Amino acid sequence: MRSTDGLTANEPVDAADQPLSVASLISQPQFAPTRSITIAAPPTAVWPWIVRIGYGRAGWYSYDRLDNAGRRSASVILPQYQHPKVGDAVPMTGRVNDVTAFRVESFTPGVEML
Repeated sequence: MRSTDGLTANEPVDAADQPLSVASLISQPQFAPTRSITIAAPPTAVWPWIVRIGYGRAGWYSYDRLDNAGRRSASVILPQYQHPKVGDAVPMTGRVNDVTAFRVESFTPGVEML
């Protein structure tokens, strides 16, 4: 386990040393933690779950009571969330606006969603 920001990270050392493509979007972040896990599955099996992230969708794949208002994280893939586009909202709460949602900044299917 390795962490450069004082938080525990579960990622291979080589992954921790790679720059994140999002780093160029924010020149001086106030807080820049990274988190990762290793999943024993190919990216094509994981991707449909990643693009569903968000409140009222799949949740945050975290502590449901804390991060998803007590709703369980997703257990099935829903087709309506499989094709995000740049500019789409990723809601943090049930009320979606520029303060309560992330916006998709860049999207490469099967590779990254920023």
